[in-house]
Amino acid sequence: MSSVITLNYTNTLEKILNLSSGATTKGFDSSNTLRNLIHVHGILGQSIIIGVDNETQIKNEEFKKNDDIKDLMIKEQSNLVMKETRHIQCETLINNANVIILFGVSLGDTDARWWKIIGNNLVNRTNIAIIQHLYEPNAIRRTQLQKRGRLEREQQKCFMQKMRIEEKNWSEDLTGRLFFTVNEPTFILK
Repeated sequence: MSSVITLNYTNTLEKILNLSSGATTKGFDSSNTLRNLIHVHGILGQSIIIGVDNETQIKNEEFKKNDDIKDLMIKEQSNLVMKETRHIQCETLINNANVIILFGVSLGDTDARWWKIIGNNLVNRTNIAIIQHLYEPNAIRRTQLQKRGRLEREQQKCFMQKMRIEEKNWSEDLTGRLFFTVNEPTFILK
């Protein structure tokens, strides 16, 4: 069984997976079932959450003091004010996952909460692997596959930093559970 947490506000994934309106589960065959599809930041046409990860990312001091603005700008606070539980469901899914696949995400600071949760799981559990799909069309041509090592090392460093794992705690065990697909058709759906 698989679960999907999407940071996208559109129903593009539902269209790709041919999900009926409002459906969050789907059986593909006897061994592949989508159990959950959660738009952690909401979906267009409904309540959507835009903004920053936490108060430290708000530069304007007056905005930091204004609860109404923080309700609109801080993602977790927006979820709480709207009485949504999406973020709790997503955290539970991450905490119970054995494989996390990151596809089409930028690892931006406005979603730092999620990278930190994933990082905590990577550090505290040995039964989790993370796969990130990298789309770098100009980084590695088919005739230059030797560059993959450098790109993967750079991405490991970036990823570990985004997950807030201190460099002194980086180990082969941790980096050995980070996998990257680079410009591969891994997620092409027929």
